[in-house]
This record gives sequence, structure tokens and C-alpha cells, in this order.
Amino acid sequence: TKTYQDQFRPMITPGGRYEQFIKEMNEIARAHGYENYADMRMVEKFGMDLDGFIGWVEQTWQATDADAKAYIDSLEQFAGVESLTYWQVKQLSDAWITEQVGMEELPKLSEEDAVAIMQRMYKDVGFDMAADPYDRITMDWYQDDLKWNRSGTAATANPQQAYFTSNLKPGAPIPLDEWQTPVHETGHTLHYQTSGATVPGLSSYQNNMPSYVAEGVAMTFETVAVANEPLMRRYFEGKDGFTDKLFQVYPQVTRQAAAWETRRLLNMAMYEINLYIDQDKDGNARSWEQRTGAWPQMVGDNLFVEPPEDALAQIMCRSHPFNDQSQLAYASYGLGFALVNQIGLKTIVEGNDEELKRFGEAMHRVMADGGVANRASVQAVVAGLGAGEETP
Repeated sequence: TKTYQDQFRPMITPGGRYEQFIKEMNEIARAHGYENYADMRMVEKFGMDLDGFIGWVEQTWQATDADAKAYIDSLEQFAGVESLTYWQVKQLSDAWITEQVGMEELPKLSEEDAVAIMQRMYKDVGFDMAADPYDRITMDWYQDDLKWNRSGTAATANPQQAYFTSNLKPGAPIPLDEWQTPVHETGHTLHYQTSGATVPGLSSYQNNMPSYVAEGVAMTFETVAVANEPLMRRYFEGKDGFTDKLFQVYPQVTRQAAAWETRRLLNMAMYEINLYIDQDKDGNARSWEQRTGAWPQMVGDNLFVEPPEDALAQIMCRSHPFNDQSQLAYASYGLGFALVNQIGLKTIVEGNDEELKRFGEAMHRVMADGGVANRASVQAVVAGLGAGEETP
């Protein structure tokens, strides 16, 4: 049976369709005065040139370096190996976290507690799910035979109403890490209602809420309640199984894992951008083999693990590059994810009421502009970071 990678592999060989596509897009960009198509795309979509984006990524490497290295070092020690492969990180993470908190499994919540805690957290950051318009969310938490085997969010036929589905087991208590899934999907539904994107049946990406902003919003919300000890105690203290050690350790390991995940997405973004940079700073040509072959060193330098094979085939599987929505999709996704998460960083570090309010106000601005245009969304994120109209 052919995998998706097998189907795309002929397209990414030297002289193949993908190389030709990038060559043609670069020619268009240069006709408009840009260095290459990645530079043109950054300016038109995000309001920053390519050098500005790369400079910002380098700052992010520095900011996340210590946490991401500590995460990988701990996983290697846990697995008893000198180095990890790219895919082993995800495979080992859950077992490592439970060992760190001294438990065989993470504590579980009743459905009643799970909903109440989620609603309290969202209310603390300015989204009252008992009040208009946020009371019009249909929540479908449990598995059934008619669902896709995944969680998701979409708009309904009614104005400013949305629903999400999840695949938790009916009647079973909800583990802490799985609780973060409906929190994530609720973040998407709140984004629908805040932005006014209400085309029935469409996902947030299809509903003109740029995916890189939408996922950044949802992922930021899902970590707020668990990435800081004071906040975690605020929402979970007194619940069965939530020990002092859990409150002390879980936020730290969550932050470390989030730092590595931010770097993983930005690494994919930088790799995809690298494919469009067909000349070095001195004007010398960079061959297709040089560009596609940059992956192993980038993974080692930025993620501290051994690289997986077929990086370009994986990009092709994730988002087909031959349409306007998906060109430079990883660059879009990585940029927005990391930018939006920076808005939540101070909240996660300090965890007080003032910072929760500031965080909520910033997220409102991002979510409201998220249904308008990609560039407006980025400028809203930048404003939320307190940088005015300047790009960080």
C-alpha cells in the first residue's frame, strides 16, 4: 500500500513538479521587486519582510533554547539512550510526564468538573460562556459511530453559533491531558463567534480565519490553566488525584514540552522558506539538492534530535503547495503559533488576575481580527505583545 509520501515523492525529485513550481513563483516575485517568493509572501500576508521574520525566529530560538534542551535531555535519560529520533519525542512524552509527577497515570475529572473548570478558566480571561454570544456553543464530548475519529470544530447554520466534537469515551472520567482537547476546541468556537465567521459547516481554516492564527489561539488557551502552578491550583485544587507534586511539576514539564513544540513548528517553517531561497547572500545559486538536503542539520541544530526521513514529502502531505491557501503553510502556521503563544507567556509566568485580564484582552483583539485578513491578524498579535505597529 502506498503512503502519502510515496505518492508525493516523484513530485519532489530534482527537476520535478515542486522544484519547477518554486522556480516559477520566484520569477513572479522578482518581477515585483522581491528577493524570492517567500519574501513576497511574508510582506503581503504578514506585513514583515523575510529578513524580519528570520530575525524574529532567531530571537525565539534563544528564548526557548533552555526549556527545549531540558525537555530532550530528560526524555533521553528516561529512555536510556544517548539521542532520540524525531518521532520518539511524541511517543515518549506522555510516559515521561507521568513519571515526572510520580503517578502511573494523570488524574481524571468528571464531566461536570471538566465543564465547570473550562468555563471558569474562559470566564477569567473574558469569555463568559453563560452569556451572549458565547452561550451558543454546542458541545459534543463523546465518541459515537457516526463521528470522524478526531476532534474538530465548525460553524452551524445559525448566526454566531458553533459546535465542536470530541472523542472522549462516554461515561468515563476525563484524564487531565485529554481535558485539554475540548478546551482547545472550545477556543476555536469562541474564535468563530468573536470574529463573526459563520459559514455553515466549515472549519476555522476554511472560514477565512487563518489557520496559523486559529491554532495558535486554541493551543494557547489549552495550556493557560496547566502551565503555571498558581493557575493550576486555582482551577484544580481539591479535585481527586491532584497532589502537591503534580501542581509543582506538571506546569514545568508542560512549559518545556511547549517550548520544543514551538521550535518544531518554526523549524518546519524555516525549512519550507529555505526551499524558496535559491541564491545565497553573494548571489550564488543554491541547488535543489542543497535546499532539500538542509533538513538533517536544521533538525539537529534546532530540535536536538535525529531527523526523520522525507521531510519534504511530509510537508507535501500536510499541505499541498499548489494553491493560494497552502503556499508556505508551515511558515504561516509556525509564525502564528509562536506569536500568539508569546501573548500568553507573561500570563503563564505570573498567573495573577491582572495578567489574566491583559491576556484575555489581547486574545480578544487577535480573535476579532482573525476573520478579516491574515495581515490584520498578525498586526493584532503584534499589538497584543505591546509592540504597537512594529514587528517584534
